[in-house]
Amino acid sequence: METFSSRRKFQLWSYTVSHGCALIRSPRDERFSTNLDLACWGVEYLCAPRFIDGLSIVRASQEDLAACSPYVKRNLLPADLLVFETQGVRCRIVMATYRVSENEEDIFFDPFTGG
Repeated sequence: METFSSRRKFQLWSYTVSHGCALIRSPRDERFSTNLDLACWGVEYLCAPRFIDGLSIVRASQEDLAACSPYVKRNLLPADLLVFETQGVRCRIVMATYRVSENEEDIFFDPFTGG
């Protein structure tokens, strides 16, 4: 089951250690007038490439939970894990929450600070 899908090109745009915030962004360009952001808060584990050619958020499987469990010091639930597929590869982020959003801000806009 997919909850979000886009064929746009994304990048692992930023990660802030102090608050565990990760941003995966498809920046606006000559083809797209908006940034498309996947923002994650409370990140404990992240396994994703820097360049992401299209992504689809999918439901976490038992195999996904088992793959992340050695790196997190608590029992994981499916809701703790964001999984997305890109070019047939499953990428995993253990986090508290995430949001997909679109904005017309400058490409260096930080959705975590609003600036």
